[in-house]
Amino acid sequence: MRLTIPPIDVQNGFDDDIDIFKRKQYGEALFDLITSTEDELVLALDGSWGEGKSTFVRMWQGWINEQNQVESIYFDAFENDYQADPFLAIASQLYSVTNKNVKFEKAITSAVKTIGRASLRIGARVLTSGFLGDSAFEQAGKASEEAADLADRLTHSNEDKSNIENFKACLKELAEQKGQIVFIIDELDRCKPKFSLAIIECIKHFFSVPNITFLLVMNREQMEESIRYEYGKKVDASKYLQKFITIWLSLPKIVQKNVTVQREYISHCLNHMHYTSNQEGESRTIEYFNDFANLYDLSLRGIERSLTNFAIIQNILSKRDPNWAGFNNEYLLMAIFLSTLRVIKPDVFSQISTNTITYDDLAEKASLRQLNGDGDEEKPHELNCLLRAYLGSEEERRDALKTLKDNNFMSYNIANLHTHNIKTMLKVCGWLNLLDSE
Repeated sequence: MRLTIPPIDVQNGFDDDIDIFKRKQYGEALFDLITSTEDELVLALDGSWGEGKSTFVRMWQGWINEQNQVESIYFDAFENDYQADPFLAIASQLYSVTNKNVKFEKAITSAVKTIGRASLRIGARVLTSGFLGDSAFEQAGKASEEAADLADRLTHSNEDKSNIENFKACLKELAEQKGQIVFIIDELDRCKPKFSLAIIECIKHFFSVPNITFLLVMNREQMEESIRYEYGKKVDASKYLQKFITIWLSLPKIVQKNVTVQREYISHCLNHMHYTSNQEGESRTIEYFNDFANLYDLSLRGIERSLTNFAIIQNILSKRDPNWAGFNNEYLLMAIFLSTLRVIKPDVFSQISTNTITYDDLAEKASLRQLNGDGDEEKPHELNCLLRAYLGSEEERRDALKTLKDNNFMSYNIANLHTHNIKTMLKVCGWLNLLDSE
């Protein structure tokens, strides 16, 4: 079994095999919104971490390219936040689609000089303030700087204004030549706050021209935290973003009857990770994982990491026993629970792996009392019965075994259930602890 989900071929756009959440219609509507206007649009796609935003926009870009109507650019901000100049980072991406247009290159160069002068003036104040100790000397220094700053502004103001106007004129001309440009900026909320905010501000001040649409991919809550980190807790972060964002968007959820995003994705991942089992085993695997995905509200990324843990257990077992045909139900449920718990509650997983937690503590810390069987609040979940049999007192163990029998969950060797499966559970934890170096 593969440990990870293989990368999808985003160049194929919304092929049925990869568009498991049926978002093609949403992508088409978004494209129609953009191409039906010449406005200076800045769209923001908001979503939680691990919800599939990056996958969607890459698939969407692949589909856009198939239409051959507009130019598209994808920029991973997180991979580029080491760059000192966000203006140049964005401008260089636009330059890459001009076939090395000399006029546009010169416009960028002149604009960089203008913006560089502004940055140096700001930097001089910051550097100087760190070394001035005497207050009188500090005031004199500030007065001198302000005078020099004013002289510099007067000297270059007309030139600076002309450089920026020329750059925007060239950018507008480029957009008209291309018909329209869609510029996707992904992972914005994962960048250093200063860089992510500088990108947004740069777009507003230097790149806002007709026929260029920016799609910013982010988690709004995290971006607002970046704003407060950079400008202070009292700033109205939501109002600040309103200055730069034209329209907020969010990904649609699956609306098919009896199908959830989690269940659909679990099935998709197991298939592409080459998980093999009989029909009943595969069905149980999906059901168990879906139970915990719902309990802990797992993101798609969280599901992937849980499945990686599960694959490690499966691969170790199959390696040690060439005749091993797969998990029995009891082992399967415990493997899936521990694989998920290690992702969502690593501290609780650690207590299990060292056998230092009681059933009551585990049920409380891992929210297990919220689990029920088959969506029936009156029916106990199989996992709770097993864990009570593993970790509970003698009386709790007897009660758990009776519940298992009464509900026809599965048959067990009652005499060996407690001691044998404590060892089994700890062994599984030990295998998963191989990941502690990640």
